[in-house]
Order: sequence, then structure tokens, then C-alpha cells
Amino acid sequence: IELPKTHIKEIDELSASIEDLSYHLHGAETRLSYVLHTIDIPIGAIEIYNERKVFCTEKVGTLLGFRDPSKMEYTFKAFMEEIQLLCLKNHL
Repeated sequence: IELPKTHIKEIDELSASIEDLSYHLHGAETRLSYVLHTIDIPIGAIEIYNERKVFCTEKVGTLLGFRDPSKMEYTFKAFMEEIQLLCLKNHL
């Protein structure tokens, strides 16, 4: 993320901190993706944002038997529907 400068010291410092955090988070995401791709164990990760959006790594759909195993982004409602189908399939 690159934010425009306002020439107000406090706001520009806050913007710089946000840009720095964004850069570091991207680096961490890249490293985690690399590790997940290189290990020989099927593993996935799921992130839920404010019970509105759900992001999954690429293996989650396959591991859990979702209808579209390549899908990686869901609304919270759609993700919960996939989980409910999983539970029905496995009689949980």
C-alpha cells in the first residue's frame, strides 16, 4: 500500500507506519505460501475477516472436499455453507 503524503507530520508518520506494516505482512504471506508449497504434507490455512470474508490457501478446498476446490475466497455465509455440506457428507 502506498498512501499519498498530506504534509501533516502526524498523519504522514501514521501513513508510513501503515505502509511499513503492509510491506511486512506481504513478506510474511509470501514466506508462508512458500513453506506451504514446499512441504510434502497436505496443509491449508483459513483466514476469517470480520465474519464477512474468508480466504483459504489453495489446498483447503481439496482437503475439505468443497464443491469448487480451486476457490480461495468466500463470503462468510458461503464458507459456512461449504462447512455444513462437509458435515452432512461425514455425518457430523
